[in-house]
Amino acid sequence: MVEPNTLKNPFVGLRAFEENEDDIFFGRDKEISDLIQKFNKTTFLAVVGSSGSGKSSLVKSGLLQAIHSGFLSPGCNWHVALLRPANDPIGEMTRALAAEGVLYKNVSEQKFLHRQ
Repeated sequence: MVEPNTLKNPFVGLRAFEENEDDIFFGRDKEISDLIQKFNKTTFLAVVGSSGSGKSSLVKSGLLQAIHSGFLSPGCNWHVALLRPANDPIGEMTRALAAEGVLYKNVSEQKFLHRQ
């Protein structure tokens, strides 16, 4: 008999799958493969689509796990900035890129946002 506390529900409801939930994220292998192939040809990749279509889940539990598993150029030092554009897309992107360790180390967000 399996103890109830050891089972993990593979259905997360309406929220996006998180990066650490790749073990229960499935059914998007073709899309992940397509993203990896496109990412191998360019340094920028945007995943766009309708609200609720699974973009965040595809990126967090699919693409990022594939990158961390070595499916892109070996030896690359990947830095990831996750953001939701909300009502201030440029500001949100700036804050995400200014986060510790994304682009720079030991640079405060305040200094990054108010450069002269």
